Amino acid sequence: MEQSFSSATLASEVGSSQARM
Repeated sequence: MEQSFSSATLASEVGSSQARM
């Protein structure tokens, strides 16, 4: 469960980073 949440957060952060670029 914790790993899943971490993965989702990481994906969200990556998406935000790409959108900013």
